[in-house]
Amino acid sequence: MKRILLGTTALALAGATAAGQVSAADMLSVGVGGYMEQWVGFVDRSDSANPAVEGGIGQWSDSEIFFRGKLEADNGLTFSVKVELEGNTAGDTIDESQLTVSGSFGQIVLGTEDHPAALMHYGNQDVGVGYCGDSGW
Repeated sequence: MKRILLGTTALALAGATAAGQVSAADMLSVGVGGYMEQWVGFVDRSDSANPAVEGGIGQWSDSEIFFRGKLEADNGLTFSVKVELEGNTAGDTIDESQLTVSGSFGQIVLGTEDHPAALMHYGNQDVGVGYCGDSGW
């Protein structure tokens, strides 16, 4: 327990020291963005063999609002923040929220992000309505 506490205290002190080296001339750049996708489909089908099979209208949507910020410090560190809010009622309210610290050492990402398989995914664009492409439906 003491070892964990000392480790986290040392990490917090290192972060405070690095943050203390940011000059007043450095400015945080902030951006707001997002997207909205809507799908509507209509099927008119009659099947005499199975009267339970019918057509109908389906509607799907996916929307998000992004808030992003970035600060480049004089010491070579770059601090980035990202918060993504879901615009529809399904799923989580906050999709992703993270702080990224990057420098010559690489980058450290703290917070929530898509799983590695989703980040490395390559696929076709959405076409049509239903379970296709990257829509996640």
